[in-house]
Amino acid sequence: IINQLPQRGVVIETTGAYIQGRWGTQQEGFGRLRLLTETAEGILTAESWQGELERRVVVAGQVSETAVLHQATEANIAGLIVGSMPASLIPFAQTLSFPLIVTDGFGQPAMSEIIFNLLKKLDNRETTLFGKMDEDKGSRPEIIVATGVPSHQTLRPPAPLAVGQTVRLLRQPYAQQLGKVVKLFEQAQALETGIYTPGAAVKLANGQVVFVPDANLDVIQMSG
Repeated sequence: IINQLPQRGVVIETTGAYIQGRWGTQQEGFGRLRLLTETAEGILTAESWQGELERRVVVAGQVSETAVLHQATEANIAGLIVGSMPASLIPFAQTLSFPLIVTDGFGQPAMSEIIFNLLKKLDNRETTLFGKMDEDKGSRPEIIVATGVPSHQTLRPPAPLAVGQTVRLLRQPYAQQLGKVVKLFEQAQALETGIYTPGAAVKLANGQVVFVPDANLDVIQMSG
């Protein structure tokens, strides 16, 4: 707690990893992180529910069955983070008693390797999920994993968009692909819809260079 707001509450500060998801169930929760799949492509199954999982925030590459979400409820977990799930599970997911956050989208083959590897590195850390989202306002679900930092260490500010940055693309037809910024445009560029928007030229893994609006990019800041 770093500040008190009379008759309103308190301001809390933490140091950790911050991840924005693509979709969430509008709920909040917290608990220690627990990975249940070994890879970003791993599917959460009935056999995954092994060990003590009560009040844990569970991570898996993807989930595809309603029955598995039923088991999550029975296990009394604190929350669930998956890279992908079928859109057909949305109605049931919205009835769950815990927050569920999808990091990469619906129908995607896996969780982003960068996100999965980060969560794997932070396994067993205290994690808070904010599943609320508002597409009209551009707000997205949030995952915060507390890491702690020595008091003498200076934290780097969030990295601005710059040439050479690794970014994640958020919209189709390049959704969830990673690339590197090769050019920033000083003036807004025209889209096929006729709308002008600021953006960047991004080189994808296959060598293709595409224009992407700033709003459709996540900057991936790797700690050194």
